[in-house]
Amino acid sequence: MAREDRLLEALAALGRNVALQGEIIGEGIQGNPEKLRGQQFHVFDVFDIDRGGYCGMEERGAVVDSLRALGATVRTVPLLEVTALDRFGGSIAEVLAYAEGPSLNRETSREGLVFKRLDGGLSFKAISNSYLLKHSDR
Repeated sequence: MAREDRLLEALAALGRNVALQGEIIGEGIQGNPEKLRGQQFHVFDVFDIDRGGYCGMEERGAVVDSLRALGATVRTVPLLEVTALDRFGGSIAEVLAYAEGPSLNRETSREGLVFKRLDGGLSFKAISNSYLLKHSDR
């Protein structure tokens, strides 16, 4: 995937020491719930190796934009919205309810949602109860 998307060349030319964190989706992976032909790599985080920390939202976007400008195909996971976590009032049930919904393929339920601080300092994943129930036999 890295060769196909020209990520290796773009990362080498970037002038920064970063690592892309993401996932490969598509044919042959977890039953291909997105119904893709072939496979795709989707970035969900960028780690600054020299600094030893994850990039915040703006910096992550700038790195992705720079890689694209250097000729790489960079797909990112969708950003649902930017909001304050306190909108859920400290309720885990509300966070889990919010994690329910469609995936990239609107006919498929999503696995869940990742919540991240804007500065890259903390993240956690809320896995959809529907997804857990559907895959509980694994």
